[in-house]
Amino acid sequence: MKKFLLICLIVFTVKPSNAQSWVYHPFPVDSATWMQESVVTDSYLYSRTYLMGDTIIGSNIYHKIYSTSSWGWFSSSYYPGSVGNNIIGALREQNKKIYFYDGMDGTEKLLYNFNLNPGDIAFIDSTFSQHDTIVVTGSDSILIGGAYHKVLILENLGIHNYGVPANWIEGVGSDAGLFEKYRYGFEFGNQLVCFAINNEWLYHTSSLHPYDCKYGVGISEQEGNKVDIKVGPNPTSGMTHLAISCNDRYQIDVINNIGDLIISKRDLQLSGTFVDLSSFSKGVYLIRLSDSKGNNVTKKIVKE
Repeated sequence: MKKFLLICLIVFTVKPSNAQSWVYHPFPVDSATWMQESVVTDSYLYSRTYLMGDTIIGSNIYHKIYSTSSWGWFSSSYYPGSVGNNIIGALREQNKKIYFYDGMDGTEKLLYNFNLNPGDIAFIDSTFSQHDTIVVTGSDSILIGGAYHKVLILENLGIHNYGVPANWIEGVGSDAGLFEKYRYGFEFGNQLVCFAINNEWLYHTSSLHPYDCKYGVGISEQEGNKVDIKVGPNPTSGMTHLAISCNDRYQIDVINNIGDLIISKRDLQLSGTFVDLSSFSKGVYLIRLSDSKGNNVTKKIVKE
């Protein structure tokens, strides 16, 4: 009897600690960079996608996403091709679902759903008349930045069997690239080479890759000059105070719910300032603080 009680004590002691190990890792909201390699027959594409700044579309806050690539074609139907540094849309997360607002057609698409379990359909690819059905067949984990992120393992059960689907990594995207659905297909292949948050490379597939990750961080180095802003009162009926933490000259921008810049204060170097929303309509606004080195932070404020 004592042995049975001891076994029960061990089981109930260990079980909660295992449950705590599955911590959800949300998508990044600022200063994130994805670097990807795509191969089509004998040609290569190296591209970088990164987050910088926020905007409001409708009633949702999005994080603007930019891209730069060596040539203007991409294999994913989600990804509008571009050359150079171009804004291509915006991302947001809600209830473990990642949405992409496509800047080309002005529509929102579900990019990832991390609520899925083995046996669930991840998506049905309608690229061809014979659709591919992509399902979750299992889960795993991967160590990224000192923490284990859950990985959803996907397989193609479709009749057409267009390609081998990419696996989905919580807080990162797919292992083929942020917007890529397949790792391999007919005469093409994709892989996520590097992934970084706040200039720290957390995921790197090869130390010998020709696109060295250390050269791909955003469009500005953000070292040693962190910025912050505190807003109050919030909500407000008009005037609100901004408490500023910044070691550099900065600017303040206020953006309304359709993405228009309505207030801009530039070349400031004070510990605080005010913005007056009394002449604007009720709703949600973004207040963004930016310094000359490219550091920025965004806060949401509600006008009553």
